[in-house]
Amino acid sequence: LCGLYDRDHKAIRHLTVDEVPYLALWALVSSAAVALLVHATGGVSLTTVEVGRGVLVAFLAAIGLRAAARWSWRSLVPPERTALLGAGELAEVTRRKIRLFRDMHIELAIELPVSAVEGENGAEQLQALPPQVDRMIVATEKVDPGLIGALALACRQAETKLSVVSSLRGRALPVPQMTQVADLSVFEYDTWDVPRSTML
Repeated sequence: LCGLYDRDHKAIRHLTVDEVPYLALWALVSSAAVALLVHATGGVSLTTVEVGRGVLVAFLAAIGLRAAARWSWRSLVPPERTALLGAGELAEVTRRKIRLFRDMHIELAIELPVSAVEGENGAEQLQALPPQVDRMIVATEKVDPGLIGALALACRQAETKLSVVSSLRGRALPVPQMTQVADLSVFEYDTWDVPRSTML
């Protein structure tokens, strides 16, 4: 319902604090479902205060258990072996972020310029690289769509995660929404005022 089960697998950085709204929604929905189920099966009718307490307990327990599970995972599981494909300032910034944010649980095992996997000479390297690592990160100002497509295919075959760092910064960044029109990915920019009907 809230997309919490596979969130850690999809995201390169996963923090429990980012999930607070989703955990609150989960606590509200699950507590309401329990209250309705108890009432429907002829059990004791729960008061609003009791349901509210259930929501609060479920919410706090979810935050605590999720944070504890993540801490245990980071303590027991070795970091993801990662290959960084990139060049220039964007690759250097990505390298710094990986060193700075240890909670990403990433270890840079291989660093290569993008040119190492481009063209006919790089085709072999492109196929051989994903099976050696758990995640591939592409960080370069100029991204070749053909290269990303081939890399995505190689990563899918090796079951290796793929992350592409966007060169867009500041005002050039879209809101976190992407629309799919057939095979065309469209970033949606927030360039209008919220309609009154939406605010209402």
